[in-house]
Amino acid sequence: MRRHRYRLNLFSYCDAQGVCRRLERMAAKGWQLDDIGLLWRYRRAPAQALTYEAVYCDDAEPLAPHAGEGAQPLVDYCAQERWELAAQWRQMLIFSNPYPEPVPIETDPLVQLGSIHRVMKGIMIVQALIAGYFSFQILSSFFGLLSPPAPLLLASTILLLVMLLTPLLVLSLLAEPVCYLIWYLRARRLAEQGMPLPPIYHRFLRRLDVVLGPVVLLLFLAFLSRDSGVAYPFFLVVLLIYLFIPLTHLLQYLCRRLGLDGGTSRLTVVFILLLLAFFMAFLVAPQLFALGEQGAFSAGAGERVTRWRDGEQVDYLQRDSLPLTLEDLGAGSDDQWSYELERYASPLLAMTTGEQRPAFSPIARFSYEIMEVRIPALTPAIVELAMETHSTFLFSRQYSWFVPIDAAPWGADEAYQSLWRNGQAQPVYLLREGSTVVYLSLPNDLPLTPAAIDTICEKLFP
Repeated sequence: MRRHRYRLNLFSYCDAQGVCRRLERMAAKGWQLDDIGLLWRYRRAPAQALTYEAVYCDDAEPLAPHAGEGAQPLVDYCAQERWELAAQWRQMLIFSNPYPEPVPIETDPLVQLGSIHRVMKGIMIVQALIAGYFSFQILSSFFGLLSPPAPLLLASTILLLVMLLTPLLVLSLLAEPVCYLIWYLRARRLAEQGMPLPPIYHRFLRRLDVVLGPVVLLLFLAFLSRDSGVAYPFFLVVLLIYLFIPLTHLLQYLCRRLGLDGGTSRLTVVFILLLLAFFMAFLVAPQLFALGEQGAFSAGAGERVTRWRDGEQVDYLQRDSLPLTLEDLGAGSDDQWSYELERYASPLLAMTTGEQRPAFSPIARFSYEIMEVRIPALTPAIVELAMETHSTFLFSRQYSWFVPIDAAPWGADEAYQSLWRNGQAQPVYLLREGSTVVYLSLPNDLPLTPAAIDTICEKLFP
């Protein structure tokens, strides 16, 4: 028979009434609250009708290894009325009473609301700031992903899920402070009339946070394994939060086992957390960025070659196998070129991007995108999206665009070529054959002969 049971905390910190009602139901089933850490631990006990009451206390030490530290006068006062301290959740002290109809710890609704608000307002402000930071990172990341190739937004199933779930997570983080503010205004009106405080009904938001947070983090990890262009700062902040929560509880547990007093315990926990934050910000994050520059998070599985200049590592060249290369078109290259291939797929679109760039240059000299539209009805929309993506705009003025050209030489259903604002043609083409759309950017000095066109169509159209 199990002596302990562990449960994930699915209650908001301001939902003291919901916490107490849950603990009372657990006690009636023979499980009493034993400790609050990363998980809530219950111990087996005889089933009995216990009354629980939660009190927010400014003086309670949230990082203390022992429950009630810093709030001993309140604990002693409650003990006189037969309230036993069961556990502490940050600055929330949870008391239990086995006697019927116990005397309430807090009888004045205004005093009770004041103690709740003094603790909650700081927490809600921090949560709102975190949600605001997440919102900024999400917007900057997604606007960055709207740059070429924009069809990538349709081509990555993982990115689609991230775009759907991450804003939902931010909204859930913002909704909790908003719900608390609405509850507080209502509760203050009732407390001024001497009426009991109303219950808080946003337990669903807490469950949404607990579930969506790890899901979004895992999706970002999966996306990082495919594309290094994702927003690293956002990813790192989410990762740090989910690392710091269990680490804080682990440190508190170790301090309790070592018998440290409250002051020493707090200093130890804060020092280790700050040290870890410094380590992550100045050592781990730069290494992740360096790995991203090396292509460690790229979908390409080809060989990587390191280039050196004056004894310093300066560039990484990819050796992916491309469907079409400059060599296929009669243009020679050497080992100073990088061959880079990426593949993405979703129920809407399968996309392959390839490019060749010279060493020590971030600009591709030859690039293309093969977009296989899996829902044929979406093909015209993909063509329009690709045109919009690869046109040039400067200060809201369009400086290049695509115009129709004869599709017969390409053996395609539609063909377009990019023109500069002065009417000069560019070696940039957009082709469609059936439900396959191809964007092609050629070097300026490459002669586009009929043989080269035949090779392009043979290699790029499946």
